[in-house]
Amino acid sequence: MANTEVRILPPSANGHNYVLYVSLPSSYATSPSRRYPVVYATDGYWDFALLSTNAGNEQVDGSMPDSIVAGIAYGGANPDVASLREWDLTPGVDPNSDPSGNLSGHAQDFLGVIAGEIIPFVEGNYRVDPSFRILTGNSFGGLFATYAAFQRPGLFQAVIASSPSLWWRNDSVLGMARAYAASGAALNTRMWISYGTEDSASITGNALQFAQQVSRMGIPGLALAVREIEGERHSSTKAEAYTRGLRFACVNIAPIPPTSP
Repeated sequence: MANTEVRILPPSANGHNYVLYVSLPSSYATSPSRRYPVVYATDGYWDFALLSTNAGNEQVDGSMPDSIVAGIAYGGANPDVASLREWDLTPGVDPNSDPSGNLSGHAQDFLGVIAGEIIPFVEGNYRVDPSFRILTGNSFGGLFATYAAFQRPGLFQAVIASSPSLWWRNDSVLGMARAYAASGAALNTRMWISYGTEDSASITGNALQFAQQVSRMGIPGLALAVREIEGERHSSTKAEAYTRGLRFACVNIAPIPPTSP
């Protein structure tokens, strides 16, 4: 892919090895004084190419500013992606899914790696606008994105959660949202949640419940949108989810703000 790089990171504090797939906008080479928002993608090994393409389309249309995309992936030979992502992306252990408690529950550590290692690496090696970061994810990645919004307010100015696994640990992120709302603190985040009409009931029901209940909480500064994507399933939702999610995330900084994100 044009204007892309692969960066191998040093071993992280959580013991895992990560790789970054980085996509630079075409203006990066010709505008040396310009700084760019960054779209961080969980599951970069699956979603980096799609997100880079979607972001490029939105930039051409003026629906988002020229931006950098950084896909987070696992290093090493033949990493067990399924096991690694369940370990990294889940907040706490869900005894129904992981009775032994040995396979999951380390979202806090992974978020610490993103905040303390990955973001500083990107911002130290690229011309970044640190005032606007977007975090994206699908399934467990979407669960993690919503978790990160409440766990580290201010780290990301927008999160995009495609078919998020919000059922995890008896709706634990919804509980975090309730606690955050009770604190009275502002969140100042744009949150996009979507799911497919042919997704599983656990995804569709919990995503809609989460969006409806969080909307009623009236958290200051939180702009939340939920969208049902007609005719799509758990992974096929991603193309439209990321396109519309990026548009929603960037509505206030877009060169030509969209009328219908």
